[in-house]
Amino acid sequence: MNKIKEILTSEVPFWLFAPVFLLTIILLTIDTSEPVEPCNAVGMKLTGPDGETILEFTIREENEILR
Repeated sequence: MNKIKEILTSEVPFWLFAPVFLLTIILLTIDTSEPVEPCNAVGMKLTGPDGETILEFTIREENEILR
């Protein structure tokens, strides 16, 4: 019980608190209420003989709403 109390009352360094706090604020403020419209997309990937990716790109059709 004393170990738990010691952990809960110990100081948290600012370099650890600040990034966690900012990331929490950013994740909580992301607006996910608008549905994402599907779009037509074609992906192409060119690989070399060893399987490494040489070129990769996606062509997608723009939605009418975005114009």
